[in-house]
Amino acid sequence: MNQGPIDKLSATAFLSQEVELLPELTQRQQQILALIKTGKVNKEIANELGIGLGTVKQHVVALFKKLQVSNRTMAVSQGLNQEPVSQPESAEISEGILERRPCLVLSIYLSDSVMKASAEPYSRVIVQELHKTFSALAGAHDALFLTSKNYIGDLIFGIKRGTEQDIFKALRAARAVFDALTDYPNLTENLRGGLAAGLAISSMNRHGGWSGEVVASAVIAHARELASNSAPGELALSASAEKMLQITGPNAHGYSVPRILFKTLNRMPWGKKNLLPESQLGSSEELGSEPLILGRDAELERLQTLFSEVFRGKKNHLVYIEGETGMGKSLLCRYAAEYGLNMKGRIHHFVCHSGGKEGNLYLYPNGVPVKPQAMLHCIRSVAGRGHDVIIVDDAHLLPVNILIKMTETASAANGKLVIVAARKFSKYAITPSETIRLGHLPKAAIERLITESFAQSEKDAIKAGGRSDADIWRAQDREQTTATIVKQAAGVPLFAIELACHHRDVNLPLSLQVVINARMDGLKLDRALLRQVSKATTPLMATEIAAAMWESEDTIQIAVEQAIASGVLSQNEEGCITFAHPLLQLLVNQSGVE
Repeated sequence: MNQGPIDKLSATAFLSQEVELLPELTQRQQQILALIKTGKVNKEIANELGIGLGTVKQHVVALFKKLQVSNRTMAVSQGLNQEPVSQPESAEISEGILERRPCLVLSIYLSDSVMKASAEPYSRVIVQELHKTFSALAGAHDALFLTSKNYIGDLIFGIKRGTEQDIFKALRAARAVFDALTDYPNLTENLRGGLAAGLAISSMNRHGGWSGEVVASAVIAHARELASNSAPGELALSASAEKMLQITGPNAHGYSVPRILFKTLNRMPWGKKNLLPESQLGSSEELGSEPLILGRDAELERLQTLFSEVFRGKKNHLVYIEGETGMGKSLLCRYAAEYGLNMKGRIHHFVCHSGGKEGNLYLYPNGVPVKPQAMLHCIRSVAGRGHDVIIVDDAHLLPVNILIKMTETASAANGKLVIVAARKFSKYAITPSETIRLGHLPKAAIERLITESFAQSEKDAIKAGGRSDADIWRAQDREQTTATIVKQAAGVPLFAIELACHHRDVNLPLSLQVVINARMDGLKLDRALLRQVSKATTPLMATEIAAAMWESEDTIQIAVEQAIASGVLSQNEEGCITFAHPLLQLLVNQSGVE
């Protein structure tokens, strides 16, 4: 995949200029503001517009934010200069696009009988307070909050904007709900939850962002079913949510976490202490076998040399591991930790998550949250008899000021090996003694990964009670399937593994949809343009795209240039436009709802 240009600041700046040209309020927000001016309350607005009360509340919050006001009176005053709505009610939908989007749904359940037995006569007040907690969490995590008669509430992640961190946001949100009930121990003991991942159909604005109109997904019902069927005090995960936890986290390959105790969610579920009692675990408590590190011989050899220099000569090294999602940064970090242990070193392994002024930092593998000060203390403390190895994974998720402070401290440390992994390092970060850049794997390594993944899929099918399809597979053209995956993976190991494991599926694996969609959401490209290009059987010129979309050539040319600068589209010498990577086209095709 052509990863390089995706993060170009010029594309972001260009986007900001274009967004400023759009109306300040959406058509739906203008409608709601007009009804607020007439004195109607939210319920009356919902009835008049034929939309849900929760949708109205979310529009009102967005409206207040755009107008920079805190109440309805101020909104009316501030909105007096807004032009009256003249477009038909369907205009916002027609300007937007219906999409299938990957999402995560967290559902929290407390039965009426438990509420009445444990919290009467305060049950209604408690539910109201929990709803406030849910609303605050939805605002903090760009999630949607749904209420239901029989459930405390649902949070939907990934609709407004998808990120690879959504699974961890959901886990932290589940813990926040648990903490909100600490004064009612009987309720915390009986709290039940479900976390499911899948696809939702939602209406999106043409240049990104949820329009606020439509959300429909079977994932909501699945999460609620998991919650109602889970044991008291447990959060049950669907198989797809488990997969997301494995793909986007530092867990070893094959590590399964089907259920988590709410009381253990103060830490990430990476070690056995977070799981259920031994009697409720599966047949194996092992963390799972590590996937092969293929095609990285030079990188592994260089790491081993750096270890040797530090451990034998009391020399300090600050090492950066840089690479896009799916290139194997976390795998290399785990390898470094294991190698350091074998050399009798003291390992301090940190994993970074986004959020907050200081970010979120956890120890691996026990998942205990720590402050950045603890990490800095590990780096600057005087080494004793052993040798310290400090590993910081996903450091790009740290606030820049903390990342800079960490690298400055590491460069001044004595006799330590500090390994920092990130997608890309800030230009303000200290120059390291070594940078290991993880590029695309060669074809031979990708082919071997595919072969290993085919074999693992067959083992998993047999273990799950199915049968091996080896005979059927031999009758098919295995080489052709491998060649197709090699082309689609484009040297990215994660893509190769996931495509091979799901080689019989028609659609792109959900795990890859999440990873790719997270990058696409951050670019705010013209979704209508991308869909038009994805449907074309042959590469099109910008003029042909403009004619097909009934748009001006200038408008389409600007959108095309923006997509090219972002690394999503490419243009040949003849001016024909195609997707820069086959999986991008596949994602856009599959996400379209006609």
